[in-house]
Amino acid sequence: MGGWVGALAVGIGKMGVLSFLLEVVMAVARVERLDDKGRGVARVEGKVVFIEGALPEELVRFSVVEEKRRFARAQLMEVMAPSALRVVPPCPLYVRCGGCDLQHLQVSEQRAYKQSQWLAQLARLGGVVPERVGAPLFGEAWEYRYRARLAVVDGVMGFRTRGGHDVVAVLDCLVLTQALRGVLPEVALVVAQIGGCVEVELHAGDEGVAVGLRLAQGVDVVAVARRVEAMAIEGVAWWLALGRGDFYPLAGVLDEQMAKTAFLLRYGLLQKALEIEFSPNDFTQVNREVNRLMVEKVIELLALEAGDEVVDFFCGLGNFSLPLAYLGTQVVAVEGVESMTRKLKRQARMLGLSKRVRVECVDLFKPSREAIRRWGQVDKWLLDPPRAGAKALIEKMGRERPSRVVYVSCNPATLARDAGLLVARGYVLQEALMMDMFVQTAHIECVAVFELGG
Repeated sequence: MGGWVGALAVGIGKMGVLSFLLEVVMAVARVERLDDKGRGVARVEGKVVFIEGALPEELVRFSVVEEKRRFARAQLMEVMAPSALRVVPPCPLYVRCGGCDLQHLQVSEQRAYKQSQWLAQLARLGGVVPERVGAPLFGEAWEYRYRARLAVVDGVMGFRTRGGHDVVAVLDCLVLTQALRGVLPEVALVVAQIGGCVEVELHAGDEGVAVGLRLAQGVDVVAVARRVEAMAIEGVAWWLALGRGDFYPLAGVLDEQMAKTAFLLRYGLLQKALEIEFSPNDFTQVNREVNRLMVEKVIELLALEAGDEVVDFFCGLGNFSLPLAYLGTQVVAVEGVESMTRKLKRQARMLGLSKRVRVECVDLFKPSREAIRRWGQVDKWLLDPPRAGAKALIEKMGRERPSRVVYVSCNPATLARDAGLLVARGYVLQEALMMDMFVQTAHIECVAVFELGG
């Protein structure tokens, strides 16, 4: 059947357009497995076809939407023989909305799929197999998201369509926490009325909600601020940003002195013994429950002893640094974004932890060998890099290096690559585990523990 799209010009000359499309573009296949994006994978005449929404063992009818030399992307048209693992997605927008991609698969099977997927990538891309696979960390399947970003097109707020750029209007979302679900309709109404908004960020703290409105360049920010102020929503703190700039509190836009007293959100750790402040400009984990479990697990995996010191790379606001310091550990907190280091210093000071947290601002994608040697004298490292991973940091390791490295990853592919680099430098992957931070999606996060010399 090869060359579905490429053969179109030839086919049209031999038969009517409709019959040609039905015969050539439409096809039937048995799905073999899921890929790393949660798509069904089938083979038709030797070519791999990725079918979004299809599950393993299903017999499906599909339509090709893009064909390359070695693979094709297809749209699921009909499930002719459904899997026993298939469920009816509870969200009425699921067919079109691109926010979730696994609602049609039982939650327990989503986790089984993710478990096998990241282990396979670890072995295939990094050539590494952990000595022990730990129990996965997971929380609730619904109402778990404390943060979300929505697009706005022509005053309509929502998520992008599946595989497209249009917007699906969203007035409710089953994966958002109850606090965010409750304000969605009113926020959508404000966005529709003010004009000039191109993106909305929703942030929930343990108490309170902040909504960030990103405005198009050239929009009169003060005029928008006054319109938003007139449409206040109880329990919502408004923030505004122009273009790709930072968010500023609404009161601060109207009165510069008020910016210093902006309402900040908070989330608790260590059974809420410790509270961390944040604003819409700061990165925080989407899943508050799994984040809490992750912090506790990482502290356990560091195997801390009296007098231990930890270097926390890519430390951000101190999601790990502050709990470690609170528990008595000396921490070197390293972050490449200067604004984040300033906020971390401030929070450490407010919490009375300044003597236990030494903050350094260093570009960790271009670390100096002198800095690597200095950090190498600390016996335990914690890595929590962005999706790009920590390749530069690991490659510059010298003779002085930590005995234990705990690596928190949001990208199994770069974790696999970096695991291979660490093993080549004498480390053994002692334990690794999966975290289901984004339920109903194919996104996977992991924690891995490396011990020097076994």
